[in-house]
Amino acid sequence: MTFPASQTIAQLPLLLMVSPPVDGLVEAGDQGDMVAHLQTILVHLGFYDGPVDGVYGPGTVAAVVAFQQQHDLNGDGIVGARTWQALAIAQVPQSALQSLTTVNAQTLDFTPMTFNHGTPPPSPLWLVLMPLIPLIGGGLTYLYHQWHHRRSASVLQRHQPPKKRKKNPMA
Repeated sequence: MTFPASQTIAQLPLLLMVSPPVDGLVEAGDQGDMVAHLQTILVHLGFYDGPVDGVYGPGTVAAVVAFQQQHDLNGDGIVGARTWQALAIAQVPQSALQSLTTVNAQTLDFTPMTFNHGTPPPSPLWLVLMPLIPLIGGGLTYLYHQWHHRRSASVLQRHQPPKKRKKNPMA
């Protein structure tokens, strides 16, 4: 099972996307599915051009050592947890890695976090006075009309000629 180097991740079988357990140790002389999986990944990454036969032979050792050296790992040809992790990361397309944003702790600025708690509820005094506002308004309107009526009546009285009184015939 070999793949051309030009093949994209999306075109590869699901086998490549599923990494084996990181505690799986693979070394020269091993055989089986784990070795075949390793060889398939190395073919995809361009480090191995031999047959994917599940046999950890000299070609697979040379490919693993080359991969380890390129990724600053101990180039011993033994695939342990760190090498499996590096293989998994190496399978991610470079365009996806370049789109990740890195953060430098020295360039971060502190911005205090603010919370909007909304409008606080009205005070208990306001809750008591609020129903009285229409009553007070109505009472003031009533008193104004009463005052205006009396004032108008007194003004009219001052401007009217005095009424003639009938003489009391009994007097």
